[in-house]
Amino acid sequence: MKKLPLTPAHWKYFQRGCYSSPKDVVVYFYFEMFLDWFLSRSTLLWVQTVPSDCLTSAPMEQIRGIARRVSEMNGVTQIAEVQTLLGEMGSYAAMMEGLVDAQIATCTTNENGYVEPGRQALYAAIVLQSKAYPRMLEYLRELCGGDVIQLPSSVTDFTNPETRIDIERYIQSPQYPATDRVKLLKMIWELIGSEFAGRQEQYEKFYAGPPFVVKKRMAMEYNFNKSDKLVNAALAGYDLDGRCD
Repeated sequence: MKKLPLTPAHWKYFQRGCYSSPKDVVVYFYFEMFLDWFLSRSTLLWVQTVPSDCLTSAPMEQIRGIARRVSEMNGVTQIAEVQTLLGEMGSYAAMMEGLVDAQIATCTTNENGYVEPGRQALYAAIVLQSKAYPRMLEYLRELCGGDVIQLPSSVTDFTNPETRIDIERYIQSPQYPATDRVKLLKMIWELIGSEFAGRQEQYEKFYAGPPFVVKKRMAMEYNFNKSDKLVNAALAGYDLDGRCD
């Protein structure tokens, strides 16, 4: 099989692609290269985590959109506290997307002609992922309150004429009939309260390893030399006699 160079365009495909196919495509077209990566402990981690960062970015954007929709449905979007909460959720989604873009913008080409993502942005995204995703779910829970509990048990409650009357009367909002409200809240329950939700949150928190391991990797990759230069420049600006010109 012919090995082709992996370019920044491929990482962009990771970012904008669908949930599962980017992984499959890379392994299919670059199997030998993937095997080389797998045998190298130094590169295995970022080969695994780049797709994870991309796939986390999209769900965080989706959760932000769902939070906005449920606040509109409940008529609380204009409340200052809700706007603050939505703004914080938006900041997490934007930071994650920005770090994925930064991995592409700061990528490097190794001696074999393959492109590696910027590692500082990569590990920063991993640290953010483990913290921001659970926090966004918690904010979504606050916005929903008990709405996700007061729901029909199944679609059969809509097919029963007797129960449907009560559902349409009590489980509805202005501009949102009962069917639309239940549909949205059922989807939210799958994100915050179901068995799948619990597993997914655990996955997002520990995909790359325990928190202390992830933060240690960030400490290893962060450009402390640049920070040291700033500190040295500041210290060199004054002495016992005052400011140095």
